[in-house]
Amino acid sequence: MKYVRVASIVMVIAAVLVLATACGRNKSSQSSATDTPAASVEEAATEAPTVEAEAEATVEEAATEAPTVEAEAEATVEEAATEVPEAEATAEGSVEEAVAEVPEAAATAEGEAEATVEGAATEVPEAEATAEATIAPTAVAEATQVAAEEVVGEEAKSEAEAMVNPAIQVISEASIADVTNNKNPSLVTLSTSGDRLVWPQSEGRLWKREGELCLYTFETAASGCNVAPDTYEGYPYAFFWSPDDKYVAFTEDPVTQGNESDIWVFDTTNNEFKDLTDDGVQGSWVAAEAGSYELDYLPMWNSQDGQIYFWRSIPDPEVPISLTLSIMKIAPEGGEPEEVRQVQGALGGNLIVFKEEAWFMDGVSALSPDGRQVAVLSINEDQSDTTEDDSNGLWLVDVAHPNVPLKQIATANDFNAANMTWIGSPLYPTGLSWQADSKHLVVLAQNNDPQMPVVVLYYIDVETGEMTPVVDFSNVADEQAYMGMPDDKGVPLRFYSPWTASMSPDNEQLLMYQNLAGAAGLMVSPLPPTGDLPGMVYESQLQDTNSTPRSSRSTDGKVLMFNVLFNTTQTAQQ
Repeated sequence: MKYVRVASIVMVIAAVLVLATACGRNKSSQSSATDTPAASVEEAATEAPTVEAEAEATVEEAATEAPTVEAEAEATVEEAATEVPEAEATAEGSVEEAVAEVPEAAATAEGEAEATVEGAATEVPEAEATAEATIAPTAVAEATQVAAEEVVGEEAKSEAEAMVNPAIQVISEASIADVTNNKNPSLVTLSTSGDRLVWPQSEGRLWKREGELCLYTFETAASGCNVAPDTYEGYPYAFFWSPDDKYVAFTEDPVTQGNESDIWVFDTTNNEFKDLTDDGVQGSWVAAEAGSYELDYLPMWNSQDGQIYFWRSIPDPEVPISLTLSIMKIAPEGGEPEEVRQVQGALGGNLIVFKEEAWFMDGVSALSPDGRQVAVLSINEDQSDTTEDDSNGLWLVDVAHPNVPLKQIATANDFNAANMTWIGSPLYPTGLSWQADSKHLVVLAQNNDPQMPVVVLYYIDVETGEMTPVVDFSNVADEQAYMGMPDDKGVPLRFYSPWTASMSPDNEQLLMYQNLAGAAGLMVSPLPPTGDLPGMVYESQLQDTNSTPRSSRSTDGKVLMFNVLFNTTQTAQQ
């Protein structure tokens, strides 16, 4: 009986030695994977099934030879401790040798078979882990670096876009009549800083009426009016604030009203009027004697030198109602005006034409923020045939280099590129504004059809002449598509033909005001335009439809359009 038990122990030891050999092979495979860092995960995965299969085959073989090896081993150990100490010692010694060869095997015969199987199973993932661990640090590091660069790049791009086009929010709105406590103020204009408003009004009856210039101060919520001198004839068409808010420049209207015009300033520090270019002539310039007067109009403030630049048309005594044209400048304190350059014969005419009732954006003429170029729209007094004359359109006048020839950026007809082909009334340019970079302009073009009004705004590169419409209507099929079919925002395309427009307070984006069938609001377009329809940033609750399309803005975030005052703020988009 003892010999049978000893034989059983020997069989167990034999099985352990067989498994140890298999484990040794596995260990060698593992060492190879560890010693060769370039080994791939796929190689480890290919070797692993073989190791695992060999281990399983060995276990199955041991199980076939001794189905109750584990139970007999436990019993044998217990009996050997009492009956055959020598056999136990022999068995234990054999087991210790096996354990020494295979560190992963269990320390006692009781757990040899189970420990061997677990050791083989453990070595398979260890081999995979070793290979992965060899490759992973480099791969993960590279992937992390690429991902980080992509994230940083996207964040930088987003931040750059947000800086160029910060989100515009409307904080509040108010009717300008309520702000000024004036029933129907006209030509109301924000000062550069937004501290004040200016507008004209008349008091009295018939021939006793007196012209006044009125100011409203936001800080005190108070207004006051100052009677204009008797030598000022007619009614102003626009006001132009100095960059420091000290002066308001204006002139008589030589186009619509036909009055002889001078450059006037109102000093807000002492409430005094001053005619800077007084030639002693008043009233109709057509009836005045040629050579006795100069028409000075459309003042433009140069923020670089503090001077007032303006257009001067002088009648030719030899040719009735013929004018010469030039750009002049003068200090707001007074003195002799200085000629900047001649602009004779280049434009469509020698009188810069504008309409007081169709004054959009900054008017038909504006000086660039850097003070180097004047952009001007040349149009006929009879605006309906403006597109027939190729000399009409958008021109650029270099006032920093008077010898540089005038540059025509676009003809009047070019502004029909984004118009609907089926509509009978052509578009012509009527207003413009500079972007802050002095390299781009926004020009507003409109038609003369009150039944089918169309307004298109163009973003123009003054260097290349490239014109990009903010909204392109050229593919609109018919009147139903323009007036009736709503887009995905629930409004017809007609909504994107605004009543008026203005640059944003920072002169970087374009704001558009619309009031269509009771749906009034403020839209914004980034510049340059993206091709998307402008987004609505504010739905207005005010319905003032009796105002002119005047607009102005101030550096503190105020925007005034159609006699609605919007307080806005601009924040970087997140």
